[in-house]
This record gives sequence, structure tokens and C-alpha cells, in this order.
Amino acid sequence: MSFERIQFFLETNPEYGWMLVFLFGFLESMVITGSFMPSAILFSLCIYLYNIELLSLPWICSIALLGSHTGDCLLYTSDAADE
Repeated sequence: MSFERIQFFLETNPEYGWMLVFLFGFLESMVITGSFMPSAILFSLCIYLYNIELLSLPWICSIALLGSHTGDCLLYTSDAADE
């Protein structure tokens, strides 16, 4: 997925910006998707949202942290259930 497609999507649907930050934070923290989902995409998305003033920096950090923490917890509970 190219960043230009994400940028075009956000230009036409700016209300989904926070969902994309959460989703990319979540996907980056998972082992399977994190291996091919680089954090540069999340970082670029956050910079873009901040530059167009769609989200403030505290909101971006909070949403990304929540997405990453949710992914970590889900991965931990799925590993703990296997034992």
C-alpha cells in the first residue's frame, strides 16, 4: 500500500484519520503483520495528520499508543492461551 493512496483517502475522508493511526499502531505491534508493516508508514501518517492540522500531537500519540498497546495485549493473551 503506497502512502499516496493513504493520503488521497485522508483528503477525501478526514474523519477516519484517528482510525488509521489506531489501525497502523495495532498492526505494527502484532508479530505476523509487524514483520511486513514498517513503522515508517505510521510515522509518515502521524506527520501528515499533524501537518494538515487534523489531529494535535497529544491526540496522535495517545491514539497510536492505545492501538499499539491493544495489539500487544491481544498478542500476549493469544500466546498465553496456547500454553
